[in-house]
Amino acid sequence: MNKLSDHITDPAMLEAMARVEAAAMTTPWLGMLAEELIDLLYRQGGATTFWTHYSTRREEVGHALGKDADCYLAYVYERAYPKLVARYRERDYSEQVLAATLRDFNIRVHNYWGMYGYAGIDDYNWLTLHMTASLVQLGRLQFIFDKHANYGTRIYRSRRDGSLVVVAEGGQPVNCRGFISDVDPAFHTVLTENEERITAHLINVHGDVLRDQTVLDLQEYECLLRDGDPVIDIHIPAEGKLDMAACRSSLDEALAFAERYYPEIAYKGFVCASWLLSDELAETLSPESNLVRFSALFTRCAGGEGEHSLIYRWIFGMDKERESYKSHEAVTTLQRGAHRLLDEGRWYRGRSGFIPLAGQDAGRN
Repeated sequence: MNKLSDHITDPAMLEAMARVEAAAMTTPWLGMLAEELIDLLYRQGGATTFWTHYSTRREEVGHALGKDADCYLAYVYERAYPKLVARYRERDYSEQVLAATLRDFNIRVHNYWGMYGYAGIDDYNWLTLHMTASLVQLGRLQFIFDKHANYGTRIYRSRRDGSLVVVAEGGQPVNCRGFISDVDPAFHTVLTENEERITAHLINVHGDVLRDQTVLDLQEYECLLRDGDPVIDIHIPAEGKLDMAACRSSLDEALAFAERYYPEIAYKGFVCASWLLSDELAETLSPESNLVRFSALFTRCAGGEGEHSLIYRWIFGMDKERESYKSHEAVTTLQRGAHRLLDEGRWYRGRSGFIPLAGQDAGRN
């Protein structure tokens, strides 16, 4: 495959990209802007500057391209594709990993069409990770290897029986529901530490930060994770069911990938932040479901209370609005659970979790 468009299967998207390319031939500044963006993207820390620069020109692009405006960055990425391939070759990543990673473009194209009824993509900022080899897909799951823990959490393991204790880093604002939040915090966490012990606020099995504190004897407990530690970040592409055997195989692939390409980094484990780790999901599905079993792999960290705007659409269809949920038939267990939550005035709340490298089945007592 010699072009990004070789990885895209949607005919309408390919036709729109061709129209944008033709427009760039007659409107030279579109091509010049593309080259500016590509130059920014492949510099150190380029994704941020890339998006900042594009934001200043987005309105002009809209005027020039009309309905095809949300295909412009796909055209830019098409022109950038040789740089992505060069980066893969420089790092000795395989072509199979490249092809698997770029499948995500088809998911984004499908989602956009479902929402708007014409070709485009509306989360190019996320796709800059794919286009810079910052994110790779290995089997069922996607991974970011340049990541450091930032959940305001420490996890300790007992040297005696292997049980885990999770506490909050100091100075975290916590709201009345136990989430880290600068909005109306109910209290701020305090952590004190010396050579013998640590005193800190507990985080319960759900990831809620508690007012209660615990004292840990550092002769008995070793620290598995703290903010700033290198971790492997998991992302879950929306392609098919979350088969547990496939997920475990994917985690094994990620470990082998880390050992081969990043042997100098002492990763502490895997992290994930997702609505698929939410209490509400576990509450509405069978304990034997793949989603709940996947969620159970993780020891919960602290986290914010945000939700992804597309959760409802992922469950019911990209053309569906949550406000109209009563008119949408609930056929699957997941859909029925979503209706139940909405009837009760609730919704899925994202959670964060950690899997230590020392035993992917390690859970919390």
